[in-house]
Formats: sequence, C-alpha cells, structure tokens
Amino acid sequence: PELDKYGGTLVVDTGTELHDHVMVAELDRVRREKYGGKDAVEFRAWDYGSINEIMSRLWLAPLKYPNVNAVYVHKSKALWEDGKPTGRNQIDCWKGTPGAAQITLQCIKNGLGATAKYSGFFNLNRLESSLEGTALPELSYEYFAAVNRIERPKVMA
Repeated sequence: PELDKYGGTLVVDTGTELHDHVMVAELDRVRREKYGGKDAVEFRAWDYGSINEIMSRLWLAPLKYPNVNAVYVHKSKALWEDGKPTGRNQIDCWKGTPGAAQITLQCIKNGLGATAKYSGFFNLNRLESSLEGTALPELSYEYFAAVNRIERPKVMA
C-alpha cells in the first residue's frame, strides 16, 4: 500500500471529540439492537466493550506502518480530589490512551491570539521513561522536527 511506501502523519484534532462521537454512535447502536430502541436505557459496563474495541483499533492502526506517525490531540479537564478542584489539569481522553500512546504531552498556552506560544511537558513516554516530567520549552513544528529522532518500536500486525 501507499502508506508503506510514502508514510506520513495522521493528526486527529481532537481525540476527545473522536471518542465522544464513537461513544454516541455505538451506544445508539446498542440501544437499538439490544434494548429495542427504548429512549431511556441504563447502560451496563459490558455495553461499552465495542467502544473500547473501536478506539483501540483506531489508536493502534498507525503502528502497523513503520513510516506513519500519529498525533492525537486531546482536551484537558480539571483534576478533582475529594470533591474539589486541585488547580491542576489532566488529559480528557479515552481511558486506553495512556496504554496505547507511546508519548503523551501536556501543552500549556502562554499568551493570547496570534502571539501565543506553547510549551509543555511529557506526562508519559513509554519509549524513554526518564523523559516523564521533562519540560519542552517550545511546541512548534521546527522544534519537534529537530528532536524527533526516536526509533519506532516494532508492532505485530
């Protein structure tokens, strides 16, 4: 296939919304097929299984191609403890993202409008765990092009 020959980068903006769409579509399908189309349904834990399967396949599909990169942008949400906001944020994503992603990165917007700059830090890096918590002073194409020299792991199809 063309992906094997040329490669490329898949960008999903945002993975949070992709998960929401998959969840709505799948729960609607489950509601129609399993619960006879009733409007008020109390879904069971196993009703979410197909959502997790679809999300897992979507996240892992690019790893089948050595020359393909995937970037899933996610929104963040407030982190709460004991019923109160902590003042910190966490990734708002499909629960399998930390297990499927090789790297997760928290981005921080500094400034407003066209002059805004972005920085961030690694939340998770399965390729090199010593990078967790490492600050990235600049999030730009040029910066990542210069530092993106990590060899991709082999994945079985």
